[in-house]
Amino acid sequence: MMLFKVKRGSSPVSPDTILSHKNEFSGTLKGEGNVRIDSPFEGEIAIDGELFVGQDGRVNANVKAKKVSVFGEIRGNIEATEGLVIHNSGKVFGDVKVGILFVDEGAVLEGKSEMLKS
Repeated sequence: MMLFKVKRGSSPVSPDTILSHKNEFSGTLKGEGNVRIDSPFEGEIAIDGELFVGQDGRVNANVKAKKVSVFGEIRGNIEATEGLVIHNSGKVFGDVKVGILFVDEGAVLEGKSEMLKS
């Protein structure tokens, strides 16, 4: 499963949408496909795919996605039906509901975790 075999700072899948580190975004992000965020983002995220938050990504939003990989930071609640990976540089501040949860050594998770039933 590609979500859990990622080299430091690299994207596990080819993203359909990239929010670059040279920009800031706010609002609602909805859709299908994979999204990579390498910038500040504030709002809501609901995608039918994978969300990848790079080391420069700073997300202040509630997130719903199939898979979430965090190298940067998310402040908000996360629902990841297939899985959440918080890598060693990643930080999550919020409650998580997940199918699978991996937290690397050095990563931060401040909030409640709930495992979704399959």
